[in-house]
Amino acid sequence: MVIDSFLNTDQGVVGQRHQLTDNFRSTQEILNMTSFLRSTIKGQSKLSFTSAMDKHGPKPAYLYSQTNHTLDMLDEILYQIKQFSSSERESIALICSTNDVFYEVQQYLYDKQVAFALMGKDSYLYQLHYVLNLLVYPRLILDKQLDEETERLLRYNIVPYFDKAQISKIMQLAGDEGLSLFETISSEKLLTQVTNDPIQRYQLQLHLNISNYSGHLEKGLSKTEKSGKVRA
Repeated sequence: MVIDSFLNTDQGVVGQRHQLTDNFRSTQEILNMTSFLRSTIKGQSKLSFTSAMDKHGPKPAYLYSQTNHTLDMLDEILYQIKQFSSSERESIALICSTNDVFYEVQQYLYDKQVAFALMGKDSYLYQLHYVLNLLVYPRLILDKQLDEETERLLRYNIVPYFDKAQISKIMQLAGDEGLSLFETISSEKLLTQVTNDPIQRYQLQLHLNISNYSGHLEKGLSKTEKSGKVRA
């Protein structure tokens, strides 16, 4: 299926897709493989492609499977992955060309009990980074004890950001005082042990003001989350 996208092209017949020989996106190694596949598998005349920006990278490889079906191809991929070391297996990404293929692969990996993480489009709620950052505020309005949301607020939503050392200090103070992270950063006395930057403290206060909103939010947010209408 992947290889078909390399093969289905022509050299400029009117009404058909046209492929330029100078490519501004791919590396020369990928272009060499594309040319090889077209001439070897489909018997087309060999067409040489050139990386216009002279880009280079690792040499690609392609695998044979018994059929052109997604799951047969995936079985072959999983077999090859098993040949890698454990550290190498942690750096592998499977890229799906369509949503249908994506969901088919996702379900197959579940059935095979293969551990994996999802990137980009997926079947879960609130996965995209910027959506999670936005949802920090209504969640903290409803529950100030959500330390994970407070940590996200500090890491990603406030500029200047709170760095790793500052967040570790906040966690330490929260543990010592028996407070939530939100209660800790809301305390002027404790906050002075974390930052003396007036801009950072001012920006933090603006975000705390939003999170301390006491209007009619709870009913609307709970209903939206339960219905799953807010999706990433």
